[in-house]
Amino acid sequence: MSTLVQSKSTRTLAATSLGLAFDSNVTAGNFILVIAGGFRSTSFSFTGVTDTLGLGSGNGYALLGQTPWTATFRQINAAFLAKASSGGANTVTMTVSAAADISIEIYELSGIDGFDQCLETQQTSATPLTGSLTNTKANSRLFASVSHDGADTTITPASGWTQREENESTSGSDYSTADKVVSSAGSQSHQWALGASRDASMLIVCFAETTAGGGGGGGMRLAGHGGLAA
Repeated sequence: MSTLVQSKSTRTLAATSLGLAFDSNVTAGNFILVIAGGFRSTSFSFTGVTDTLGLGSGNGYALLGQTPWTATFRQINAAFLAKASSGGANTVTMTVSAAADISIEIYELSGIDGFDQCLETQQTSATPLTGSLTNTKANSRLFASVSHDGADTTITPASGWTQREENESTSGSDYSTADKVVSSAGSQSHQWALGASRDASMLIVCFAETTAGGGGGGGMRLAGHGGLAA
């Protein structure tokens, strides 16, 4: 069974990068998931991730998915993943193409066999719904994230999901993330409940559980969204 070993989040305003350190040393062989949200009144994007373990080059942090900036959806989401080839203290830094209000969430995961798939959705609603993806393995771990613009409001995940992070601020970078483990393969989606209708950008990301004989070695298996492989 996959395990969320540790997580942490932070945010800042009008910046081109944002760094965050894990509270405990990262274990070699585990995966590091980075989920970011950001707001800017004109176009921008998340451009990459680096860290002090040196995973941000070569076959390092892979972009799993990113919602596009539009004139309606000025709050965007992105997710990146890397496998820790070595362990130790680690500070993760996200960069963006232009100064924006940005948030970063970092997760250390064990017991997963790399990335399965990711789906991006944007919707204006008080109950925004991600599209559906189909996990192919039992005990997959799913993460759902949402960023919205406009005034602060409550963000509540769907039943059966565990809310990991939430931030409502007086300006920009309002977001929440939740996760769950599903016991069998099938169609998966997530519906958020907001306190009021908002322009929302969403991701849903799926990770397969490590199977017998899998998850070893130094490579990272990435299926879907480009099929990158180590």
